[in-house]
Amino acid sequence: MPALDDALAQQQAALRRYSRRGWLAITAAFAALIIGGVLLFNYLAACEWEETKAELTAAGETLDFHKLLPPPVPDADNYCAIPELKDIALIVDGDREAGEPGRKRAALASLYANEGPRSLGKVKRVSNGIELADPIDIKEWIKSFEGSTLVMPSATQNHAADLLQAIDSAYPDLKPLLQACGRKQSQFTPGPSERVWPLLLVASPLLHVVPNYAMSHILNLRVTAAALAGNDQAAFESLLTHLKLCKAADQEPMLVGQLLAISTRSWAYESLWQCLHQRVFTESQLNHLQKQLAEYNPSDHYLYALRTELAAMVQADEYLKTHRIELRNLNLLDPGQFTFMELAPNGFFDHNTSLAAKLQLEHLIKPLKTTGFIGALDGAFKLKSENERLQKHWSSPLNALVLESLDTYSGVIRNNLHLSLPPRSIDHRHRVGALLFAASALPRDDAKSGARVPNRSARRSL
Repeated sequence: MPALDDALAQQQAALRRYSRRGWLAITAAFAALIIGGVLLFNYLAACEWEETKAELTAAGETLDFHKLLPPPVPDADNYCAIPELKDIALIVDGDREAGEPGRKRAALASLYANEGPRSLGKVKRVSNGIELADPIDIKEWIKSFEGSTLVMPSATQNHAADLLQAIDSAYPDLKPLLQACGRKQSQFTPGPSERVWPLLLVASPLLHVVPNYAMSHILNLRVTAAALAGNDQAAFESLLTHLKLCKAADQEPMLVGQLLAISTRSWAYESLWQCLHQRVFTESQLNHLQKQLAEYNPSDHYLYALRTELAAMVQADEYLKTHRIELRNLNLLDPGQFTFMELAPNGFFDHNTSLAAKLQLEHLIKPLKTTGFIGALDGAFKLKSENERLQKHWSSPLNALVLESLDTYSGVIRNNLHLSLPPRSIDHRHRVGALLFAASALPRDDAKSGARVPNRSARRSL
């Protein structure tokens, strides 16, 4: 019997060895399958990305963000190089509030503070004119200034003149900004090509946004008050100053820069509408404004925004591929998505980059280059539909980065394009950007009839 027990023990030991070897073989085969699948996926995604880059090159596009930035403007010609605005986009020693640039930004931001010693309370900027073709009621508008820090002079019959005087008294630091409006060029300093951009471009700080908004708000109020008061010179210099801010904002890259530009320009056009409605400008002032407006080509600026956004997106994906922890700092993902992307193979990022680049090229950039705003607007809606299709597709987990941003991206494009369409192309209620084409409303010679728009005195009698 002992011999039989020994034989059984040996047999059981052999079975255990074979079983262990079998599990090890199965585990090794499974691991090899996973590793092989990942390597194959990485290879296919890398090939896909190389093909997409070739398509971009063939379409005349570049992914070099810095090559897309406009060249710097000489200080002598640059409106934003005046002492009050110099280095407004500069960060000193990594501290946004440090140094002279930080002090200037704070001072400019206070031009239209929501609270504090320079608060304008519940004052609303003028917008009914360009949106609804509804001229402002000065008596009703001036009531919104109650509770603000503006000290109105002794009441006169000209409420608008009183308001203009109150604005100038409360904001004496507007004066040097107005005096420099004759400079031909305008670019925030340091210029986009002179700044030190972070590797993660989508997280770039735009420190001049709040000061720009503040200046736009107060200039919007001053132009409108001057127009209602019949003060053509004050309205003209304020509007020119506002258009200089528009020109500087136009040169800011990426979609966030385009949002800044659209906001700035729409506010300027709101006050311009009031000036045209009041027929406040002289013939020479109108001619000068017409030339200023003619310099703006919306298609070029949108194309610039789309190209820089694409280049920034590609650079960000390349950076995140090797710095996965930065995904947590972007606050775009929930914990489950972050864990997935932290463990995802490199091919996941190549695939997402390729897919996003193809969608932007096919639905936004190419249509804008070939058929203009109408094609780009149609492409933006197609982009939204594509996003919905991808969300329902079996491969949606593989497109997580694209799905996270695509709908917002297309929404921004649709809203921006909507602001810049000609008045005849959109509903009257949405004519926020109608005066983008205001040059047609300004005086000019009619090449066919030789007719001329009536002069200022004649327009006042209409």
